[in-house]
Amino acid sequence: MLYDRKWDVMSLNTLIAWLQTKPNNERYSYTDCQGCLLYQYFEAHGIDVLSVTHLFYREGGWGNECIKFLPPTFDQISHCSTFGEALNIALKIRKNKNVG
Repeated sequence: MLYDRKWDVMSLNTLIAWLQTKPNNERYSYTDCQGCLLYQYFEAHGIDVLSVTHLFYREGGWGNECIKFLPPTFDQISHCSTFGEALNIALKIRKNKNVG
């Protein structure tokens, strides 16, 4: 499946497609709210991300920000240290949920 940044950012399949474009051994810091996996993911989709937590992300300019809640599996997927680990978890979740 080829990654297209116009896909629904809250979709597990979109996250998986994006993770497949990242180097498996590339590291990121889960605790860096402006450099974690999900921050990079939303930024790659052209979203003006202010910060990301395990529950939501904030977008927009300061004073004009919007909070968007994350699917529960996104935190589980991003709670790794490499994109390859995150991809493996995401694929297992999709298999277990039969998300097509």
